[in-house]
Amino acid sequence: MAEIVTLSIKEFRAIKEANIKLNGITVVSGVNGCGKSTLSKFLYYTFKIANTYDQYVSDMRSQQLSGVRRLIDIFISEFHQSELIFSPEKIAHIEKTRKTLIHRRSSYLDNKEILLSTLKELKELYQSYIIEESKTNRLKAILRDTLHTTDDSSSFIELMDKLTDFIDKIYQTTENDSINRPITILTKELSNVFSDSSLPKEYKISEYGDTIIDNKSKSISIVHTVQKIAYIDTPMGLGTDSFEQPLWEDLNDILLEHSKENYNLSIDKIICSEILKGESKQIEGEFIAKKKFKFIRENGSVYDLLECATGVKSFSILQTMLRNGFLTSKTLLIIDEPEAHLHPQWIVEYARLIVLLNKNIGVKFFIASHNPDMISAIKYISEKEKVDANLNFYLAEQVDSTNDLYTYQDLGTDIDPIFQSFNIALDRINLYGESND
Repeated sequence: MAEIVTLSIKEFRAIKEANIKLNGITVVSGVNGCGKSTLSKFLYYTFKIANTYDQYVSDMRSQQLSGVRRLIDIFISEFHQSELIFSPEKIAHIEKTRKTLIHRRSSYLDNKEILLSTLKELKELYQSYIIEESKTNRLKAILRDTLHTTDDSSSFIELMDKLTDFIDKIYQTTENDSINRPITILTKELSNVFSDSSLPKEYKISEYGDTIIDNKSKSISIVHTVQKIAYIDTPMGLGTDSFEQPLWEDLNDILLEHSKENYNLSIDKIICSEILKGESKQIEGEFIAKKKFKFIRENGSVYDLLECATGVKSFSILQTMLRNGFLTSKTLLIIDEPEAHLHPQWIVEYARLIVLLNKNIGVKFFIASHNPDMISAIKYISEKEKVDANLNFYLAEQVDSTNDLYTYQDLGTDIDPIFQSFNIALDRINLYGESND
């Protein structure tokens, strides 16, 4: 099969080198500490940033302008509290202007024209007031702090003009970023995620043979084949109140999405009738995230999904993504050790769903696993469903015994080398279980 999407990465944490195909179902295996989770997180955050680049730029602009919003709120409050010595007509005009600015508060950071218009009206209000010197000095100090300047010679109006230039520059920079998509934003975000190590010496993501993301390039291309991405590292993150883990917060945001798209009824029926003997649903009208998720048995019994077994949660996550339209041919679903919370029978059922979601919808998977049942089931069910051409297995092999670096060997559909690595466990059982007699 043609290589739709590939990742090449060198010298990153435990990874000496890896060249990974993302054609359909990709499974990586290896000992603990060989870099499987590193690959998973690198893929997730790279595609997430590439697909939500404009949102990152918008968030960055909002962060840079957060001090401006606070400044405007303070100024509006101070003008209201200042002593008014004007005619009733002028007082009414000033109050009307002030109320307009308050009502505009929710939008003036999202629209450059509204923001600059707000600043202009604030200047006019200032010029219409007689304000005590102490208040003027405070407002000027707040302006200097917002502008990150120590300039104490400029007047209030001059500082306001400098603030206008400051805002103009921020908008110009972020607008250029949205157009040019510089890689610096990706580099910054990856540095935050992998804070305990340097970034890869080399990395490259290609689409249909053309490089679209590369640490040697200046910009990031817009991705076509992976437009949605999710990372599941544990079903325990479902519906959690405290989003200390960004991955869990992202996952819950996805699960709470609503869509009118049709979903694959045959796969949904397998989950309901053949596996769970029930279904997961969201109950409308409840505002606490964890209470939205319910599990309903075939007999009509209703349970809080967060109180159900972790295996039920694992399948419910897939069912929710299926039903809300998240799973499409442009989705990459990254799952770290999906077998960890499953009974052996359900491991096989989960593998079956992975294969069927790829076959019937085109969902791409990146699976990190070292479970023989999961790996065998994915291989043989893929063969039965005639989608094994979409399948690639990789095994992390230690470079040498003197270091903790691994290269990822492309096994194609051959899982024998993976099972040979599992034999180490049997050797240990024989060693530790031998009689000393």
